[in-house]
Amino acid sequence: MAEENPKNQEERSPSKTPSPQPINQEIPLVLLQTTSEPKNTKPKALEETATSSTGSLPSVLDRIGLWKKRKAEKSGKSLEVQILEIDMMAKDEGPEEGKENSEGEEDEKALGKQAERYVVGYRIDDAWCSKVNFEFLDLLKFQGWDVMFTVKAKNYLYPLAIDEFCKECEFEDGVCYSKVNGVDVEFDAARLGSILQVPCEGFDVYMKGVVTVKVAGHTKTEIINYLGGKKGVSVMNHNDLSPLHKLLFNLVKKSLVPRTQKKNELCYLDMALIFCMSKKIKINFPALMIQHLEHCIEKEIKVGYAAILASVFENLGVQLRDFYGHMREKGENVINETTLRGLSLAVVRGKCVRYEVAQKKKEKEEDSQLRVPVRKSRRLSVGTQAKTSVVDPLELSEGKMKAMERTDVTQAKEFHKAISSLEAKLKKAQDDNKADLEKILKALDA
Repeated sequence: MAEENPKNQEERSPSKTPSPQPINQEIPLVLLQTTSEPKNTKPKALEETATSSTGSLPSVLDRIGLWKKRKAEKSGKSLEVQILEIDMMAKDEGPEEGKENSEGEEDEKALGKQAERYVVGYRIDDAWCSKVNFEFLDLLKFQGWDVMFTVKAKNYLYPLAIDEFCKECEFEDGVCYSKVNGVDVEFDAARLGSILQVPCEGFDVYMKGVVTVKVAGHTKTEIINYLGGKKGVSVMNHNDLSPLHKLLFNLVKKSLVPRTQKKNELCYLDMALIFCMSKKIKINFPALMIQHLEHCIEKEIKVGYAAILASVFENLGVQLRDFYGHMREKGENVINETTLRGLSLAVVRGKCVRYEVAQKKKEKEEDSQLRVPVRKSRRLSVGTQAKTSVVDPLELSEGKMKAMERTDVTQAKEFHKAISSLEAKLKKAQDDNKADLEKILKALDA
């Protein structure tokens, strides 16, 4: 009989079977439970998908798939060794991913610094303005700017795209020529108005320096007097404006003719635009925007219209999202209740008022709601009704507390006076009754 292969004898002999390797207690329990699974039960497509994870550490499914693959390739190694190798491989991927994250954060910071060179402008919270019936929204709708400030201004800021636009920008006869991402960007006032869905008519005089241009027939003196300025002044401070005019001034300096210099000072162009919006005189925004862009780019000062320009670029066929980093809008760039509070303003019954005035009105309304009249069920014997009310003392001022104390003292005096009068009448009635009783007794004795 042929001699049996010694290697096969070793495999069948129980005495030659190697003892199982000790399992490290630090090995994840999930991996230990997978040893009972049949070999290659997972489809190849799913296995490849699991191994392509890009997380900081492979998920449990990734590690199971890798373990199975390694086990099939190197069945001679123990389970502990295979798992340790997979753990080491997973740890090797971590630093690279962390490096990518840190690089992404650095890019975002660099993009944020780049974005500081531009003025984003306002967007209007249309839902909130409609809910509180804000008069400011009616002024925008009259100008035909509601779509521009609610839809077109709701876009990302692409600092690098605007850099490219400004670098290539040229102006000639009211037409803007530039190039962004290889696409020609060209528009005049009419084309810009069509893109932004705003009318291209009305006041369009771009004024700088000392000028005395009339606005719809109104002189500079009339405009200054209307806004509350002093006679003979050429500039105004924003604190001299009414609440609504103060909000309109912020719209002018951030969205209509954006700037970052002299933020609290109104020039004649600012006054003219506020006057037109308040008096419902049409303003040709597209024409003013092109003139202001030309001024800012030539003078190399901060350029505005950041979110609006992004909408213009996209409308003209420029690819932005896949080629340029972007910044999301900040809460301070949305006109709503919170933004108005930052300007010390508020809305009361649809009107723009100072925040302090709104708070006083609110406190007065709350105080009136706390006062509950006493029912006409208990009256004093003298025919007077007690005039009291139920109020929370913590909600009252010191003056109101003293007034209530004085009222209580007065009512107490009137009460004691009425009691004394009743006691006197009762005593008199008793005396009269006693005298009548004596008379009756004398008559019976007689």
